[in-house]
Amino acid sequence: GEIGTIPSLAPGASAILTKSTTITQDTTNTATATATFGSQTLTATATATVKVHDCTISVTKTGPTDVCNGTTQSYTITVRNNSDLFIWTGTVTDSHGAVIPAGPQTIAAGATRTYTTSHVVNGAITDTATAAGAFNDNLATAAGGTDSQLTTGQDCSITVTKTGPTDVCNGTTQDYTITVRNNSTSFIWTGTVTDSHGAVIPAGPQTIA
Repeated sequence: GEIGTIPSLAPGASAILTKSTTITQDTTNTATATATFGSQTLTATATATVKVHDCTISVTKTGPTDVCNGTTQSYTITVRNNSDLFIWTGTVTDSHGAVIPAGPQTIAAGATRTYTTSHVVNGAITDTATAAGAFNDNLATAAGGTDSQLTTGQDCSITVTKTGPTDVCNGTTQDYTITVRNNSTSFIWTGTVTDSHGAVIPAGPQTIA
């Protein structure tokens, strides 16, 4: 479309006209100027080729889904620069823990960087990683992303109950019952059951679902 009209130009003078457009694919743009010199009309053209590039980043967070309450868990945050030309600079943060390495980050075109974070889990926690920054293109195009990981803290305890007679005759052999309950809804408990005064049957390592 027409950019504008220049009423006149003195000898040796120049004028600048601008036009903005959104570019979504590789484009060759042609500008055409038509001018009249007295009775003569002249036309001149100039072209400019623009190559488009992906200016986005991808953020992925991974970590455990079910853990024991009160434990410290580690997570991995991966940030990929999807551009084939521009460098991305920005920050990587996490909603529940400090990110290592910290501070401003620079990721080369097509490169990927990995970060770690950790925190204590109690109950269900949705943990979100955020990367925010910009590319070094001529417009300093902003680019960011987020990804979340749900981790659920589970009860990781057992209950031990021992029952038996309270009053007996001296010298008699008495039987006792030891009950071990696994209170977790997700994890298997493995361990040993012992008694201060007698052998436990069955003996050896025990596994309780």
